[in-house]
Formats: sequence, C-alpha cells, structure tokens
Amino acid sequence: MIVISSRRLGGVVALALTIAIIPWHTALAKSWTAAAGDWNTGGNWSPPAIPVAGEAVTVSVGNAVISLTNETPLLGSFTMTAGKLVFSNWTTRLMATNVTISGGTATVANAFADTDMSNRVWIVCSNDFTLSVSGRVDVSALVLCPTSARKRGTVGAGNYGGGGGHGGKGAVGYYNGGRPSTA
Repeated sequence: MIVISSRRLGGVVALALTIAIIPWHTALAKSWTAAAGDWNTGGNWSPPAIPVAGEAVTVSVGNAVISLTNETPLLGSFTMTAGKLVFSNWTTRLMATNVTISGGTATVANAFADTDMSNRVWIVCSNDFTLSVSGRVDVSALVLCPTSARKRGTVGAGNYGGGGGHGGKGAVGYYNGGRPSTA
C-alpha cells in the first residue's frame, strides 16, 4: 500500500493542472524572409530552418521568388499573401493540411522541357484550399514549345501540328496552336 501525504498530493494536483492548462507542443510558425532563394535553405526562413511537418508556413514578402524543387513535409498550414512560389520538377509538391493563397502566385519555371513535360504546380491539402481573387495559380504561356509539338504531332496534319492549349495558347508549329481552355 502506498500512502501519499496531503502535502504531496497537493503538489501532484497542482502539477496535473499545470500540464492540463499548458499544451505540450504548440505548432511552430515559419515565415519566408528572403527576396529570392531556395525553399530548402534554412537561412531564408524565420526562425532560420527549413519548415518541418506540422508547422504553419507564411509567405508574405512582396516580390519574393521562392524556388520549390522537392516535396515539402505535411505542413500544418501554408499561407501566401505575396510573392511567387515557383515549382520545378515533376515530383515537386506542396503538402499542407490547409492552403491559402490570398496574394502572390504559384507557378512553374517552365511547363515543359524540349520533349517531355517537366514541371507542374502540384498542391496537396488534406483539409481546406482557399484561392482568393488576389491570389493566382498561373501557368499561362508556359505550354509546349514548337519543336516538341512537331515531334508529337498533337494537332493538325502530318508532323507539323501546333501544341494544345491547356492553360494558355498552344505553341505554333505549321498550324496555329490550340486556344486556352475556358473551363
């Protein structure tokens, strides 16, 4: 049998109440601070370190250009109010529980290499995605180049077709490219 004196019991109850009131872990926040640079450079963030899983990430530097070349861990949230997030590589993705783009632009370096698709904007959120009027996901004018269109023969006769219009006007080969999608 264990006997705890009332004096010790009071201390245990006070400790238990303190633990219940103060959370064990609060979500950390990261803010982009550089004018331009790589997402995976710790010095571009405040506090200085690359964002990790569960963190709330904010990009609000006006003319910032951020290069994202690998997938992110599952962030607690991603909020962009200014700047440009440039996705490079086909497997690059931004992952967050909640994503808000209320300003700035998510885009790609260039949608295609000479012969193959090489970049895309890939955003995965497990809860809410908010794109406001001032925010943009923009890949316009980054479509298949004419030499690739001829190799693929995507539109028109023979091997001289123009590129398809999927977010901007298609590339021009011998024939004009496709019109941008309106849906």
